[in-house]
Amino acid sequence: MDAEYFHFKLQGHAQFALPLSSAVEVLRITPQQICAIPGVDLALIGVTKWRGQLLWSVDLSALLKVRQTNSPTAGRPTSTITAIVIAQAQPLRRLACVVNDLKGVLSLSPEQIKPPSTQLPEAARDYISGIVPLEAPLILLDPRAILSSPCWKLSSG
Repeated sequence: MDAEYFHFKLQGHAQFALPLSSAVEVLRITPQQICAIPGVDLALIGVTKWRGQLLWSVDLSALLKVRQTNSPTAGRPTSTITAIVIAQAQPLRRLACVVNDLKGVLSLSPEQIKPPSTQLPEAARDYISGIVPLEAPLILLDPRAILSSPCWKLSSG
């Protein structure tokens, strides 16, 4: 049975996807809506108000070590940031994953998905569930691994 994925790009030319089933909402926020928190991992860019609660925002480019600039908000004080809110029920965790360019929704069959390559950067391997060999490889991310990352496990309470 086919599964649907949010298809997006991060900095550079890398293409990624997250299972649609793990996505709660797509946010469009400004850098001013993110409050930086000192002393946390660099992948965490801060918190934003979402549905009356504070929501951690993570720079996926920094987490996966594909970042080319210092921050998704650097030099873009008035631009809009796109974030995919992912969640899991047990234990309850939510996270806004900042992406560079949301491409849309893809439907993928299990036969299209190949195991992750050992040639991928070591920092990213823990967060990857598979690869889809397209014109440019599509890297499938594991939302549970992202939500359980040791980078912010202590920060998310």
